[in-house]
Amino acid sequence: RDAVGAAAAAPGPAGGLASLGASQDRLSAAYRRRYGEHHGGKLDPRATVPASERESYREVGRSLVDALVLHLDEKGPLRALAEREAVDLAASLGERLAMHGVPLADGVSMFVSARRPFLAELSVVARRRGVDGARVGELYDTSTGLLDRLLLAFVAAHESAAQELAILDARARRDGVAGAHDEPSAG
Repeated sequence: RDAVGAAAAAPGPAGGLASLGASQDRLSAAYRRRYGEHHGGKLDPRATVPASERESYREVGRSLVDALVLHLDEKGPLRALAEREAVDLAASLGERLAMHGVPLADGVSMFVSARRPFLAELSVVARRRGVDGARVGELYDTSTGLLDRLLLAFVAAHESAAQELAILDARARRDGVAGAHDEPSAG
């Protein structure tokens, strides 16, 4: 929250979250509070992630939040570097979920759910700090623009990995290799 609040109060173009007093700790706390909220009474898509992999996914998620904060806090080459890191992390998440057999729709649902705490925290901090609407709009536009690019990278990586898995599975079935989705033919 502090970083989000500080960015909204800071002068200059998009400003940064640190200038609002939002820290990584506060954003992580917001994620813990909000990410698990159920929306629409649907099954939690995170349940499709193997239990043994959840902590690893959380670590990547924390790194992604760090990159988002840096993107909003920095300017020039450092901002571009933070965006590149965020895009790479989002693509990695998409690929990993596909490799674990998580359907694209579930992966997108998880990704979109993970956006909510970040954007909600932006609003909360800005409101508490009395930040003017134009400044909040700039931060929100910058944040959602990057989050949209991350979603596209996530989807592209998931689709590519899923396609690769389908090709490997088809080859395995063709070659009669056990362990593919179907049993080898008696043929």
